Amino acid sequence: AKLLRAFPEVLIMIKGISAAARSVFFTIFLLILVLYIFGIAFTQICSGPDTPSDLRAKFLNVPESMLTLLFHGVFMDDMVDLLTPLRQNALAFA
Repeated sequence: AKLLRAFPEVLIMIKGISAAARSVFFTIFLLILVLYIFGIAFTQICSGPDTPSDLRAKFLNVPESMLTLLFHGVFMDDMVDLLTPLRQNALAFA
């Protein structure tokens, strides 16, 4: 308590963080919901017998699909390697 009285800026920052916590929670919730929906869609699309094995491995089940979408969406590394087989399988989603 004495520290907060000595540094009122810290108290202002703590109040700001607590006020933003609800918005941050709902933003993360919506991002997870979008990942879940697209994870289901891509798992269904890539479950066919004509799907390349490397693409099927990335979208094997819903959690794996969500993780693949998160990694490739956040890091954007090798996006072409992910989208090329997906485009060949389902043009609407690539």
